[in-house]
Amino acid sequence: MSTSFDPAVAPTSRSWEPLAEQALLEACQFGDIAALQRLLSEGAQADAIDAQGFRLLHVAATYGHVAVIDALLTAGASIDARSVTPGCYDGIRPLHAAVSNRHSEAVDCLISRGANLEATDDAGFASLHLAILLGARGIVKSLLRAGANPHREVADASPLQLARRYGDPVLVGLLRQCTHVGWLPPARTTVG
Repeated sequence: MSTSFDPAVAPTSRSWEPLAEQALLEACQFGDIAALQRLLSEGAQADAIDAQGFRLLHVAATYGHVAVIDALLTAGASIDARSVTPGCYDGIRPLHAAVSNRHSEAVDCLISRGANLEATDDAGFASLHLAILLGARGIVKSLLRAGANPHREVADASPLQLARRYGDPVLVGLLRQCTHVGWLPPARTTVG
């Protein structure tokens, strides 16, 4: 599948060579923090986009590399950047990538750094919906503790209805408790 280059969402500077770009992607994929820091110090952009339309932060979140996530955010990567891949991965955020791959430490890192818990992909799914669909109980708990909205509907289904539909009694109980108690988002501060 080929993708087109969109200058509106692409980094403004691509001052490194193609081999260095491949090395940058591999550093994010394999968690090579030393290589990443060297490449960033040589001018690589923390918000660079790969050929599939994913930013480096998406790659690091997909593979659960917390140190790489921290380094990219410190270097200026956008924590809520959308993927720009046409097709089934439209508009996912780094938090979606971490949730979808069940990387709870990466999820916790992104939450602590201020990821938008209510950001949706192009299909309307927030991270909480994805975690419920995957049955990722620990991640669901982390998202709810951080303030994810347990009442937000997608495709006319609330998170509680999704948990019921997919037959997870533990998540049904947890979400029912949120519904009965009344949900107020906790006060959050963002690191910036």
